[in-house]
Amino acid sequence: MVDLHIHILPGIDDGAKSLKESVEMARMSAAGGVRAVSATSHGDFSFYEPEEYLENYGKKLEDFCRALKEEQIPLEVHRGMELMVNESLLKAGQKGPLPGYGGSRRLLVEFFRLGLFEDPYVDASAADAKVNTEESRTLAYKAHQESVVLLKNHDSVLPLTAEKLAGKKVYVEMMMRTEYTKEEKENLPMTGIEITPEQTIAAFAKAVRRDHPDWTFVDDYHDADVALLLLKPTSGSYFAATEGYLELNLCKETGIDVDHIRAIREAVPQVVVHVNLNLPYLLGNVEPLADAVTVGFDTFSKAAIDVISGAAEPVGRLPITLPGSDAAIAVDDNGVCASPNDVPGYDKAKYMKDGLTYAYKDADGSEYLYGFGLTYET
Repeated sequence: MVDLHIHILPGIDDGAKSLKESVEMARMSAAGGVRAVSATSHGDFSFYEPEEYLENYGKKLEDFCRALKEEQIPLEVHRGMELMVNESLLKAGQKGPLPGYGGSRRLLVEFFRLGLFEDPYVDASAADAKVNTEESRTLAYKAHQESVVLLKNHDSVLPLTAEKLAGKKVYVEMMMRTEYTKEEKENLPMTGIEITPEQTIAAFAKAVRRDHPDWTFVDDYHDADVALLLLKPTSGSYFAATEGYLELNLCKETGIDVDHIRAIREAVPQVVVHVNLNLPYLLGNVEPLADAVTVGFDTFSKAAIDVISGAAEPVGRLPITLPGSDAAIAVDDNGVCASPNDVPGYDKAKYMKDGLTYAYKDADGSEYLYGFGLTYET
């Protein structure tokens, strides 16, 4: 695995503050399966001369690579930068090629050669024939299964094997946002979505029933022994977010009816919840209502159910630390966040203010930290 965006060099931006922190981040990355990173520090030439800035960057990079060698951490480090595109950058480029950006140039050349930007475009049918093979689809599906993270498994509710479900009735439901403004509806085709949310919800229930003919399903949760809920919250997007800051609670605004989940909890002995984390949502409204919790990252619903049913083992680990409360991510009037560290999942506790804690802790006492994930053996 290659990490193409990480603020790992010390003392350049709001990433690592010291060489020691950089080394620890590298150690965590290597332990998590990352073999190479691109050290993408912030680059804004409004404040520094390019030559001065790049000289400092090069020294930091050299010191960091030396430390990795001394600590015997198997991580390749490549040059990179998160450039601020402004007039200063253009002026810097007019002076001549910026040192150290041969890799970026080669990458752009390859993009154009592949026909990804403009005519002549790539032959889509030929690309599909080459990439959309049975082998590729099998590998992709396995990756989806392995991305599912088991966060909670109270009293070993999971997996939902045939033995555990013998004589029991199962209720399944997908929850997602179904109400959109006129403008949002007009923009839906731009996302590639060809069916409505209501059709997606109905298709999910139908697919689970089709894939598990040995389960006994009911349409009314009041008749169920086990409820399986798949939650797909929505809170805007990176470039077209909701007004103000994104809503990260699981609630009506993000398409999740918590009162409905609470009613299911009161009526059904066992509740299993899977949450799609396209953002680091706050789980506090839902996790206490569930006996078991899994999460995915735009993971195929079928792959998530494979893990829940025991057809696949839960091997996924959290790629970030999940925040524990609104207070942990609150932003003050000056725009300063209560958890200012800009490195998701790394050492968040060191940067918290006023004695706050960052990580979410569930009803069983587990903290949802970077790298956390249960198995069916633990």
